[in-house]
Amino acid sequence: MQEAEALHRIALLVGDGWHAIAHPDPDTVPEAAYFTAYSADFELMQKSYLNENAYGPHGDTLTVVASGGADDAATNKYTVDRALTYLRQRVRVLVENQINDGRMFERLLTTIDADLVKKFHDDYPSVEWAHAGGKDEMEHLVANEVANAKARRIRPRLPVVCDSDSKFPGHQNGSTNRLRRVCTKATVGLFVLRKRSIENYLHDRVLSAYALFAPDVRAAVSSIRSLTAEQRDHYPIKNGFRASLSPEEVVLYKGAQFLAKLSRSTIMRMWLMGVIRRLARRDSKAHVPSSLRQAPKLPGLFAYYIGLDSLKPNMDDLRERKCEAEVIELARTIRSLL
Repeated sequence: MQEAEALHRIALLVGDGWHAIAHPDPDTVPEAAYFTAYSADFELMQKSYLNENAYGPHGDTLTVVASGGADDAATNKYTVDRALTYLRQRVRVLVENQINDGRMFERLLTTIDADLVKKFHDDYPSVEWAHAGGKDEMEHLVANEVANAKARRIRPRLPVVCDSDSKFPGHQNGSTNRLRRVCTKATVGLFVLRKRSIENYLHDRVLSAYALFAPDVRAAVSSIRSLTAEQRDHYPIKNGFRASLSPEEVVLYKGAQFLAKLSRSTIMRMWLMGVIRRLARRDSKAHVPSSLRQAPKLPGLFAYYIGLDSLKPNMDDLRERKCEAEVIELARTIRSLL
């Protein structure tokens, strides 16, 4: 492909809102052969340059070098043809569930950066949610994306977002740590939620509305709302407890309604068994006390929430769940590759 034609195709991507021109000022090179062949691109690039330098720069930066130069994916420097290959890539935000996670993150992000969310729904979107299905699958998909990009001698445009699955403050989930190592090795950005899962970000208005909608869950909703902020950040809202509590969880949920129903001897036995299983490196899914199986759970809550636009979060809801800064960071993570 001729260099001028490749530059024109990049200009079309700029016109579609995918990218912006940060340097040089087109006014300084109006006599370039490229602008002679594609005169309409001059005004488009000039407008993009002025907007970017007035409100930016921000996001990913790529340098286009003259034909005959060397491509360098590590520093994002490419010849024109290679730059076009890179810039044609959509940013693919890899999540565990494209529908549930994508819609939840869009609702959170709309309160902070509505323009970013709109980019997911353009006629020709520059960013999309990509479905993984779980953290094990995420590892394979990251490896495949990196291999494909390497074969084309470019970097992948792939931020990864996942649940922490953290059972208590400071808990490091094994699958999350494996994914972190894979992303670090591949130099792919990873954003791990600070709370246990996306259900833990649902605000009180959602719980109250769900209790009115489904009276049979009112007791469970009341119990979950009675948790402290730290307890609620790590509580398995969707499925309840499927395993006996670890010693750290026993400490975390001290004073919780569902734990108060257990006898002191049962709690002590759980604590000791948790220590023994950890020392023996054994799974703790067995021997869940029957009373603990009755701990509150709301398996239908998220589906109910996603179906109602009236329950979209506002800034007060984000502050209530203490996740305003985290949502801002998520927006920056995605924008860093745009």
